[in-house]
Order: sequence, then C-alpha cells, then structure tokens
Amino acid sequence: MSFFHRYLPMLLWIVVFALFAAQAFGQPSRIDSLKQRVDAAQKQHNDTATVLALNDLAYSFWSGNSALGIEYAERAVRLADSVGFLYGKALALCTFGWCLYNQSQYVPAMEAYLKGQAIAESLGEKAMLGRILEFKGILYRYLYKYPERALQEHLQALDLMQNSRDSTFLVELWEDVAIDYTMLKNPAKGIEYFTKTLPYLTRIADTVNLVVVYSYLGECHFLQGDYQQALATHEYVLAMAEKGGFNRSIGFNKARLARLYNVFGKPNEAIPLALAALVAAKRAHSEGPMFDAYRALAESYRKVGAFENVAHYQDLLMALEDSAFQDRIRNSTLVQQVDFNVHKKEAQIQLLQKDGERRMIIGIALAVLSVMLVVIVILLYRNARREHIANTEIQRQLEIQTEQAREIEVANTELQETNLALDATLHDLQETQSQLVESERMNAAGMLTAGVMHEINNPNAAVVAAVHDVKLTVQHLKDFFFSLLDESSKTSKKAKQFAELSDDAQHTLEVAASGAQRVQQIVANLQHFTKHQRAGQYESSLAKELASTIEIFRYQFKHVMVDCAVDEGASITGNFGELNQVFLNLLVNAAQAGSTAITIVGRLHPSGKSVVLSFSDNGSGMSAETQARIFEPFFSTKGVDNGGLGLSISKQILERHGAAITVESAVGRGTTFMVELRTSSFAEEGY
Repeated sequence: MSFFHRYLPMLLWIVVFALFAAQAFGQPSRIDSLKQRVDAAQKQHNDTATVLALNDLAYSFWSGNSALGIEYAERAVRLADSVGFLYGKALALCTFGWCLYNQSQYVPAMEAYLKGQAIAESLGEKAMLGRILEFKGILYRYLYKYPERALQEHLQALDLMQNSRDSTFLVELWEDVAIDYTMLKNPAKGIEYFTKTLPYLTRIADTVNLVVVYSYLGECHFLQGDYQQALATHEYVLAMAEKGGFNRSIGFNKARLARLYNVFGKPNEAIPLALAALVAAKRAHSEGPMFDAYRALAESYRKVGAFENVAHYQDLLMALEDSAFQDRIRNSTLVQQVDFNVHKKEAQIQLLQKDGERRMIIGIALAVLSVMLVVIVILLYRNARREHIANTEIQRQLEIQTEQAREIEVANTELQETNLALDATLHDLQETQSQLVESERMNAAGMLTAGVMHEINNPNAAVVAAVHDVKLTVQHLKDFFFSLLDESSKTSKKAKQFAELSDDAQHTLEVAASGAQRVQQIVANLQHFTKHQRAGQYESSLAKELASTIEIFRYQFKHVMVDCAVDEGASITGNFGELNQVFLNLLVNAAQAGSTAITIVGRLHPSGKSVVLSFSDNGSGMSAETQARIFEPFFSTKGVDNGGLGLSISKQILERHGAAITVESAVGRGTTFMVELRTSSFAEEGY
C-alpha cells in the first residue's frame, strides 16, 4: 500500500478538525455576543433593549462571576428606573437578587426579590412572579431552614404556572415542592412530585437534577420504612454521582447507605462508606452530608463496641450542631431584619403620599389666592377708569372684596387644621410602625423557640434516656463479670483490662450525658425567655428573669462580661415577654457600643414600692446631643442598616408598665441606663 493511501484518512481527519477549530474560534463567545448587544443598543439609544441586554449579561455571570453579575444587574436596574421601564426593572431585580444570593448577601437578595415581586404583581406578569417566588422559596429553605415558608412560596408559584407552556420551569417547581415536602417529613407527597419530574429529566438527559431527584427519592423510601427500595435507589444514584464527579451527592448517598447498613446490622460495612462520605462532604464544603456521616459513624462504632470512636464522632457532631444552631439564630435575625425593612419602606411611602397631598392642598390654596388677588387688581383698575360709576356701585364692590378676604381667611384656617391632622396622622403612623416591629420580634422569638423545642428537645430526651440506660447496663455487665470470677482471677491482667474498658465506656457515656444536659439548659433558657411573649401580666422574681435574659445575651456576645446583683425579694408584676425585650435591648446596645463589661444593679426603694435597675457599661459613651435624641423613633448612630426603633419601643413598653427610664453618659466614659419599676405589692397604685 502506498504512503498516500495509508495516510489519506488521517489527513482528512486533520483537515476536518482544522476547519471545525477555525469556525469555533472564529465565533464570539456568548458573553462577547451579549456585550456586543449592549454596545449596539447603547449606540442606537434604545434604552429598553439596553436594559434587557444588560440583564441577560448579568444572568450569564451568576454562577461563574456573580460579583460582575451584580454590577451589570445594578446598571440594568438604574437604567430601567430612569426611563420608567417597569418590566425591565423587575427582571433585573430578580437577576440582581440571584447574584447577591450566590455572593452570600442574603438580606439584600431578599429585598431585591420583594421589590421585583411588587412590580411583577402590579404588571400582572405571572411568569416573572413565579420565578421570583421560586427564588424566595429557595432562600427560605437553605438559608433560614423554614421549609414551611419555602413550600408556601413554591406552591403559590406552581399555582400561577399551572397553565404555562414552560415545561422546564414547571419541572423545577415540582422538584422544589417535592424537596420541601421531604424536609417536612411527608414522603408520600415528596414521591408524588418527584415522580412527575423523572420523564422530562430523563428525556433531556439532565444528569445533575436526576442525581438530586433520585437521592431524595431514596430518602423518601427510607422515611416510609421501605429500606430495600431505599438501598437500591441510593446504590443506583451513587453510581451516577461518581460518574459525574458530584462530591456533595457522593457524600449524601454514601452516608445514607451507611445508615441503611446500620439498620441491617452490618456496621463493619457501614464504617468505610461513612468515612468516604465524610471525605466527599469536606471536599464539597457541604454540612448536610457531614451531619449524616458523623451520625452513621457514631452508630456504627457503637454497634461494634468501639466506644472511644463513638465519643469522638459524637463530639464532632455536637460541635457541628452548635454551629448550625448559631446559624439558625443569625438567619432568624436576618428574616426579622428583612421584614422590618419592608415595613419601614411601606411606611415611608405612605408618609411621602401624605406629604404630597399636603403640598397639593397648599398649592391649590396659593393658586386660589393668586386668582383672587388678580381679580382684586382688575376691579381696582376698572374702578379707577370708571369714576362716573355711582357710589352705590363702589360700595357693592367693597363688600365683594370684604367677602373675598373672609373666604381667604377661612381657607387659611382650614389649611392649618389640615396640617395639624397630617401631623397627628404621622404620629399615629410612627406608633403603629413601632408596634408592628415589636410584634414581629415577638413572633420571631416564638417561632425560634418552637423550632428549637421540636428539633432538639424530643431527640435529646431520647439521648438522655438512652445514655442513662447504657450507663446502668455497663455497670451491671461489670458487676456480673466480676461475680463470675474467684478472688484470684479478679486481680488478673484480663480482669483489670476489662475493668479499664468498662471505666472508659462509663467516661464516654458521662461525656455524652454532659452534652445532652448542655442542650437541655440552652433549650430551657430559650423557652423561659419566650414562653410569655403573648401572655398578659404575671408576677416573677426580677433576678430570675434577668438571669434568663443574660443567658440569651451570652449566646451571641460571649466576650462581654456581665455582673448582675439584685436585692433579694425584688419581685414585680408585668409582661416579662416585653420587659425581657427591654433588658436584652439595653445589653445588646452596650455590647454594640464596644463594651467589654456590663454591671447590672437592682436596689429596692426603702419604701418597698419600687426597684431601681441600673445597666452600666464601659463602652464609648454618648454626647449630650445624642442623649437628647436616643428615644426618638428612627434615630440611630449605627448606620442606615439599623432602624433606630429599639430604645423608642423600650420606652413605650416601660411606660405601659408605669415605669421610667433615664440615661447618664459621657464620651469615652461609658453609659448608665436606669429603669424604675413598681414592685408587685404596689403594682396597682400610682405615684
């Protein structure tokens, strides 16, 4: 065979590849094409097209370079706002929120979603509104750990999109709803919605979402008690995840398989799976599989009797749970902050509307006055030129002018009354807003306690009982073992080794019991702090209530030393759900002012009618100008992100309890707040 015939096929493949490469590299990338769209629209001065092109460009960066996506989305929002393009503004706000979410800027992300939602609702744009609701649900599910609110958002989006032809979006919503139901321990509904997604995902070969759906289906089968089906599903999806290199799904499914092997009584097979799951979870920086891997390892080592390893992984699990608990507290605060910002903006809008009405009234009055003055001038000019008009006509004109002046005076009086009414309305609005913020804070604390009691107390009670039973069992085993030995055997090497192993097991169980008691103490403090949020007046020890509030404060501000000394017998009657909010607000303000030590002193008045509480700190202190305004609504020295309502609400709460609050401070010397409360014996008397 000649050289030409031997290498002809290879030469042809090289030519084809060169042509393909030339075509591929000669074509601009998607991002370059979008930038060219933006430039072309700007050259044509087509603002609408520029907004849409900027939004598409921002969306193309959300996963790879979300910071750059934020920049383009902000440009789109500003341009759309300047030209009144509401549809484009809502679209850009949606993209803006998604990019912020990927940058972990959760509060601004939720605010962007809420603004976009308001515009989409006003325009009747169902598709856009459905997408915003989907994003909000995802934020609630993974950030705030509120699957109930996530399900509410996703079901509302699904209701809007039932008749949509966008199959991809419908499948995404089915998947979101199914995940929400699974997190809410409703496997039957989860399987129902997951099953809807499978035909479409299989047809388009969407491997990523197929791995997610099958992983959750395995969890649903486990929740239903169908362990064999769960085992088959997790083994199937694990092969898919390993083929695709999806570390989070690998960790998730290996941890679930380890859990199943423990259920089947095969801990030795579960241990290597759980360890591999832990490696994959750490590689993916995912906490969920790490929780499952730690639990599976602790359970496996317990079954094989390696109690030292059990204690090790239980300690790691408790540390991870403490971190997750702190995240939940912070995220609950974020939810409260977002809700407060929304209500604040609504109040500002209403205030601007009232101000616009007042200006319109003033403008109308000035216009009427101007017209009247013009009429008067015209009449005087005509009178000057018509001197021959009879004196009776002149008198009549004077009477007309007098009547007009009277009408102007009446109009001015009505205008003053309107201004007074507007001032009263503004005051009522501020009072209502303060009550609304206070109510939202109370509700947030109630929701947090309910979640903690549900998620921690029940399983922790089981842990306490189990640890107690195992401790007794180990002691009985030790006693029984030595009862079988004669006196000479009891001092043998093996007998001593058995005694040491028993003691190690007892020590490990004591560590577990200590951790469980710590969880009980944390839950008890939170429960005591919020159990009277909606209750009325009740009598309690002031020292006891302050101790509970200080414990809650220390969870967030561990570096601040708090010294509390309250006279014995200082008992007051009041709504401690509200009063504890006042005490906590004073402590938090002191910590945020740079304090490292806070002293609380409570002294009974010699008459026994009242008790004076002083909160003294070593923070930065306040100037005289600041002290004069700290109880004003919306006044704050902490920046624009703070609402400035904490001390205003605290003063209102104390006034409802017949109490007074004063402040003494100097710059660089710290601050002291003094609160005088009536004791229980004189709660019904005035001063």
